[in-house]
Amino acid sequence: MKRIALLLFIVTISFADVNAQKWEEMMQDPSISFYEVQQEFNTYFEGRERIKGDGYNVFKRWEHWMERHIDAEGFLPPAGTKQKEYTKFMTQYRATKKKGGDYTVSEEGNWSSLGSNTTLENWTNFDIGIGRVDQLIMDPFDSNTFYACTPAGGLWKSTDACASWNITGTDSLLTMGIGHIAFHPLEQDHLFATTGDRDALGTRSIGLIESYDGGDTWDTTGLSYNLYDFKRIYRVLIHPTQPDTMYVATLEGIVK
Repeated sequence: MKRIALLLFIVTISFADVNAQKWEEMMQDPSISFYEVQQEFNTYFEGRERIKGDGYNVFKRWEHWMERHIDAEGFLPPAGTKQKEYTKFMTQYRATKKKGGDYTVSEEGNWSSLGSNTTLENWTNFDIGIGRVDQLIMDPFDSNTFYACTPAGGLWKSTDACASWNITGTDSLLTMGIGHIAFHPLEQDHLFATTGDRDALGTRSIGLIESYDGGDTWDTTGLSYNLYDFKRIYRVLIHPTQPDTMYVATLEGIVK
């Protein structure tokens, strides 16, 4: 009898534990709305003592991100929705500008910087500064030309040995993150760039992009993602004597 009681107790505890973690499984199911997951999470933690590794902090980070991206019903838009809308707008915008029309978009504007413009003194945190620059790469064809890859500010270019900088055509992309670039070994101004924040989740990747004019304009390549694919690219390498062969380090491994 005692064995039966003990067995029932173990089964009951195990069953309760499985049910208690239901919200974790719900997070992975795109058919369940954000609000249902949130309610399940709040019910689970109501009156429960917090312990290390209970998933509370992880959920709160997920909750914060989801709240800024879901629709009114609590679901993420289908993959590529924003990208398609942006592409549609840019197509209309360029067509209107080409005809000499006004699309009510000002390239000048009366803008002023609100900062930050300086860094704090005696700052000991790891994120000191007012913006990250992940890579500084010299153009192999011109020692006065440098490119700066930023995870949330696009690709910047200097043609006077870093004395001054200008943003490249990455401003027209759907994502502002550029993690790494590689140059075609035989063709000047022909380069490839990885998109997104390669070290964190600041900006999402749309894949590997290509430019034939030193970064003024960009095109997609065969390695393209939707923003909601949650992909990440770390680096791109081009074979020095066979430039059609490329290697890209991604979150899923190395692709060729």
